[in-house]
Amino acid sequence: MDCIPISGKREAFTSGEVTFSSGKFFIESPTDAADAIVRIHGATERGDIVPVLDVDSFSRRYLNPDVVKEIRIKGRRIWLISYIRSADDVIDAMCGAFDRLCVPFHTIDDPDVLSEALELSDCILPTIFVSDGRYIGDGDVSEIATEIKDLGYYEYAVFDVDGCTLEYHAPFMDPIN
Repeated sequence: MDCIPISGKREAFTSGEVTFSSGKFFIESPTDAADAIVRIHGATERGDIVPVLDVDSFSRRYLNPDVVKEIRIKGRRIWLISYIRSADDVIDAMCGAFDRLCVPFHTIDDPDVLSEALELSDCILPTIFVSDGRYIGDGDVSEIATEIKDLGYYEYAVFDVDGCTLEYHAPFMDPIN
């Protein structure tokens, strides 16, 4: 799924092509985010998933409350990808109008944050960031996926920082009998 990168403050959100370097995202040739939202609304159908990348949160190392509170796309399921360090960040993000909160595994202070988040909400989706197919932190994707499963999650996402795409995985689901 292609993501919509969003940067800025209320009434001045921008979007555009995004690059990733040194743990931060940068929007190249920013344009009005409203245009990107209108485009994605027209290219998707009611109930479709639309991942939104909170670009500024990765520079500041905390989520952008304006993105959390303001970004909505009528009839679409928003999956917010934002910098999350702690359970407090999860609680702060829960005031938004999104269906899932994609929590980057490499940004959390401690894996217990994901355990605590699981107790707070069922909208949490642990997310593994990759570049050139490899996890951007220590370890590899399969090790991180196993750790996520051990924390009690049955699903996760993989975010490709090179292409700004999100891929959903539910490999740990029990088969339906």
